[in-house]
Amino acid sequence: MTVRRLLAIGKDGAFWGVWCGFGIGGRYVEFGAPFDREKLSDGKWHHVAVSFDGKHLRIFVDGVK
Repeated sequence: MTVRRLLAIGKDGAFWGVWCGFGIGGRYVEFGAPFDREKLSDGKWHHVAVSFDGKHLRIFVDGVK
């Protein structure tokens, strides 16, 4: 079974990060970025946003790229 993520936050092996996947041009593209686990595991709400300008995909956590 193939599992596709739209948005995921967590651990993949030793890597903690934010992953995002998109269907673009008939293809599924997935990317991720590391984050400081302590900052997002503090029991508070956090804002995660993704932008695509036609060329670059960017992940923002609490307004920081």
